[in-house]
Amino acid sequence: MPRELRQRLLPARLRATASAWLGRTGLGLAEHYTGKQFVALDYRGQNFIRIDYPTSALNEPRWDPHPELNELIGSHARAYRQSLETIVHYRDQLAEIALHSHDPAEPSWVNGYLPGLDTAAIYAFLRARSPALYLEIGSGNSTLVAHRARRDGELRTRIVSIDPHPRAEVDAICDRVVRAPLEAADQSVFSELREGDVLFFDGSHRTFMNSDVTVFFCEVVPRLPAGVLVGVHDIYLPFDYPQEFADRYYSEQYMLAAHLLAGNVAIEPVLAAWYVSVRSEFGDVIAPLWSHPRLREAEGHGGAFWWISRDAAAPAPPAAP
Repeated sequence: MPRELRQRLLPARLRATASAWLGRTGLGLAEHYTGKQFVALDYRGQNFIRIDYPTSALNEPRWDPHPELNELIGSHARAYRQSLETIVHYRDQLAEIALHSHDPAEPSWVNGYLPGLDTAAIYAFLRARSPALYLEIGSGNSTLVAHRARRDGELRTRIVSIDPHPRAEVDAICDRVVRAPLEAADQSVFSELREGDVLFFDGSHRTFMNSDVTVFFCEVVPRLPAGVLVGVHDIYLPFDYPQEFADRYYSEQYMLAAHLLAGNVAIEPVLAAWYVSVRSEFGDVIAPLWSHPRLREAEGHGGAFWWISRDAAAPAPPAAP
């Protein structure tokens, strides 16, 4: 916003706050204050949201890491090691996936959306569990990986995709497609999930009234049967979102954080991909995968948080994906 326009539109008591906010975001938003609301139009001119005050006095990460979440998530280190060992078990098969695929029906390690550890986890978890159903909200590279795992392992897994506009052409490799947002889709599909099945969520990453994230954490997660493996992408816990995500206004992981901090025993972590990516003590477990000559250029980190759904009324047995 030009300085003279800002001076004219904003009351004096709000000028400093607005200036700091706009300066920290670095977004170049077309923005003005109406006297009641901030109105922000994104740099593509496509979407806008009206708010009565800035989202934060300081739009920057707060935790590095969150102390209680760090202790809680760290307490499942043994399960993370077991998950990484499961992934490494499929090292040779994973090495057959192309670094750069020229076939739109085949996954690739370098794709711009799904980092290496997440690619490896989806593949290995499907191979190891041989689920009857792989259900994903948000499709594209993850679907290609699931299809590859199904083919390589000769699995009878059904692939169901919920996504209004997938990032890749995946309809042909899915058994069922729901081309609608989660919040507008028929929720009965989740009643098909059983123990051993896999659910992967990579949606809008934002929780608002009736958004996909809100529906997922408030309706889908509490009703899952015990034994379903659940993965949610772009989770950085116990850390906050990175500074480079400040202009995305992601809020999804705060929903998961609330579940964890409230002691929801129905969520039993089995792999916190970002956590293990930045903690050196897990390096020796996953090293055999990334040391493979064909995988040395793959991204070695991940961002999906995986857990096993449990019966909240029953004690949780040791779990491995």
